[in-house]
Amino acid sequence: PAPVRLLRPLTDRDFALLIVGTLISMIGDGIYLVAITYATLTLSPGPGALSIVGGAMATGLVLFVVAGGVLADRHNKRRVLIGSDIVRFLALIAVVATAFGGTLEIWHLVGLSFIYGAGEGLGAPAMGSIVPEILDGERLVAGNALAGSLRPVAQRFVGPAIGGGVVALAGTRGAFAIDAATFLVSIACLAAMRGHRPTLATDHEPLRTQ
Repeated sequence: PAPVRLLRPLTDRDFALLIVGTLISMIGDGIYLVAITYATLTLSPGPGALSIVGGAMATGLVLFVVAGGVLADRHNKRRVLIGSDIVRFLALIAVVATAFGGTLEIWHLVGLSFIYGAGEGLGAPAMGSIVPEILDGERLVAGNALAGSLRPVAQRFVGPAIGGGVVALAGTRGAFAIDAATFLVSIACLAAMRGHRPTLATDHEPLRTQ
C-alpha cells in the first residue's frame, strides 16, 4: 500500500533522525510565527512594524541562501544544518533573556527575525540535498515525498495551533523559549546521525565523504 511505501524510509536510522529533528523544528517555526507576530503587535500595534519584522526575515533568507548553497556543496551537510540551528537557537535565547529583563524593543525583534531568516537560508540548501546522501532508489522518492508532506502540516497547522496556545498560557517569552528548545532537539538528532554515503564526484573533482 502507498502509506506503507511512504513510511518505509523511516526504517533507515539516519533518515528517521533527520525527519524527527526536522519535524520538531518545523513545529517550532510555526510557534515562532505566532510569537513574533504577537510580540510585534504588542510593542507596536499596526501593520508598519509587522511589515518591517517580516521583511527582515525575508531579507536574511535571501541574503544567506546563496552562502548556504556554497557551504552545502563544500562542507558536511549535517554540520551545516547543525550550524544553522545553532544560529537560530542563540538568537532566540538572546531575545528570551532580553524579554525577561523587561527591555525588549522592536529592534530586538527585527534583529531576531533577520537572524532567523539567515539561519534558514544557510540550512535550506543542505536540507534539500542531504536526503539523497542517506537514501537511494525507491526509498529516495518516498523519503522526499514524506519530507515534503511534513513541512506544510508542521509549519502551517500544527505549529501555529500549538503556538497560539503557548502564547495564551506562557506569553511570547515562553513561546520563543519552546521554539529554542525545538532547535536543541533538532541539533541532538543531527548529531546522532552516523553519516552518509560518499557523494559522486563530478567535473573531475575527487570523491569526498560527507
